[in-house]
Amino acid sequence: MFWHGNTCQLFNSRCFVNLLFILCMSTCSRLVKADGEGGKVIGGRDAMRGEFPATVVLSGAKRCGGTIISLSKIISAARCFFVDAKPVASVNVIVTAGVVNLQTKTPEKQETHLEKYHVHEKYKSVKETYTVSTLYDVAVGHLKTPFYNSEVVKPAVLPADDWEGMKKIMNEINATNAGCLATGFGGITADSQRVDSDVLKVVEVYMAPDKVCDVVDDMVGHEICASSPQDGGRTTPGDTGSSFLCGGYIIGMVKGRVKLIQDGKDVHFMAFTLFGPYMEYFELGDMGSTFQLHPAIFLFLLFISFCWP
Repeated sequence: MFWHGNTCQLFNSRCFVNLLFILCMSTCSRLVKADGEGGKVIGGRDAMRGEFPATVVLSGAKRCGGTIISLSKIISAARCFFVDAKPVASVNVIVTAGVVNLQTKTPEKQETHLEKYHVHEKYKSVKETYTVSTLYDVAVGHLKTPFYNSEVVKPAVLPADDWEGMKKIMNEINATNAGCLATGFGGITADSQRVDSDVLKVVEVYMAPDKVCDVVDDMVGHEICASSPQDGGRTTPGDTGSSFLCGGYIIGMVKGRVKLIQDGKDVHFMAFTLFGPYMEYFELGDMGSTFQLHPAIFLFLLFISFCWP
């Protein structure tokens, strides 16, 4: 990091300037197009160690994301458990947690297989002319070996215990136009030759008005759309199922993209599945209501840990 090797004292002018720089980068990065190594990404930035301790990656049968809802269960998209319309064997699904770079060799990395998974009974995949639409695209996987709680591996924290509480949170987020974060280890290239990322990526997005979000009737209230202020910032297929945060809370997961035609032009939005409507079905209400650190606060605490004498 840029402060590596600094011998700063608490709250001296140098630390203060550095602090302002960090906070500015965390809130204003959407205005700066990534370059260097980040230029390969379809928008966004690299996640930092411990920033998203509930986010996991599924591999083996298919690359997807997921969220830890207890140390023995994860939630992801139902489509992640099907290949060519056939269900995959749970033993073939590997779940990795604790790292933001899959190539990192560290004892913090935790891996296990699935013992079983439960796909929503109403899940349906419908092929259309150029794409595939899914209904009730949610599933919960039970881990063969539970994760253990650590600094970089923790269950998701939800802002409410039921769907009504989640609705209130959503209304607050919409009223304040709070920024949201989409995560994932998905593709980092925009061409047909997809290359998945070994690094957890984060892109800042803002919710789109309901009137411009073309959600299937059955999924109204279950899904939302968002767009990124960063040029080209978006999620990709391998991000499906990965954690989605708004206002500092984990509220859902990445689903995919929605293509609309406005004023004769193609407009792309990102689609996200909300956890709220499925809290009772998958018994998510007992996950607690602890606040997920906002990235700016996370960076501030990280800064203090370096500069405290």
